[in-house]
Amino acid sequence: MKVLITQGDPKGIGPEVIVKALKRLPTNKRRKIILVGDKKTFERFGWDSNLCPLIAISYLNPYKKQAISFKEAGEISFKALELSIKLIEKNKKLALVTAPISKKSWNIAGIKYLGHTDYFRKRFKKELLMCFSKQNINTALITEHIPLKEVHKHIKKRNILSKSLIFLDMIKKEKRKPKILFAGLNPHCGETGLLGKEEISELIPAINFLKKKGIKAKGPFNPEDIFSIYNKEKAAGAIFMYHDQLIPLIKTINKINDIVHITWGLGFIRTSPTHGTAFDISGRNIADETSMLNAIEKAISLSKD
Repeated sequence: MKVLITQGDPKGIGPEVIVKALKRLPTNKRRKIILVGDKKTFERFGWDSNLCPLIAISYLNPYKKQAISFKEAGEISFKALELSIKLIEKNKKLALVTAPISKKSWNIAGIKYLGHTDYFRKRFKKELLMCFSKQNINTALITEHIPLKEVHKHIKKRNILSKSLIFLDMIKKEKRKPKILFAGLNPHCGETGLLGKEEISELIPAINFLKKKGIKAKGPFNPEDIFSIYNKEKAAGAIFMYHDQLIPLIKTINKINDIVHITWGLGFIRTSPTHGTAFDISGRNIADETSMLNAIEKAISLSKD
């Protein structure tokens, strides 16, 4: 099993953290890696062919005397992604790690997708699940990048069940027992309906349905209590209702930047670090590669037969 790594935005820290992460990988794992992107970008950060193979994208004028523009950066990062996906469509055994792109650069370049997940969803026309892994903790989201005022519209039994089943598929891939916890949506999990009825009308019925199917599902719990319960229950995963309900909590665990983003439901493995392009520190050789290293390690681990 090979793992493709796209360079991300060439003006960001993606190429830097990729090269740093690869230098920390043992040789047997590096043999599984193939980079996809602009050769000159990677060479700037210390890549050479002894580190791992590279599939160079064809780009007419990468690195003129003046710095590349945001438009050119958007074109380069998108071209690397598209080439990787074409390769995966020919060989579904390939896994993918994506370095951060800039939504602004994509927009300036006329690329209308709102990031990787939006691209995947529209290209493959599949229901996808946004997951985050940190050490032994697996988490997933019912809703993703939508306004808070829209979240309650998506907290429906049918949606919760479909997302939960995708999540359980990931848990089985890690060979862990299917015990999952659910966060509530409203303060105090709705306080028996006084502070919101979604727990009673949608979430609890979904949990009960999973229980009838033999799945150890528990909840809803207050979000701030989830991770302590997770360890006591020896759970395999936790599902949260919306993006900012989960992310601030998982980031506080050990305060180490080792979270990995996993897109599940694609039919192939895709992971990424959870940081952005960090243009403010790009090129200064101070970016932390931990999240990228873990994203690569997770892709290799999930790709095992």
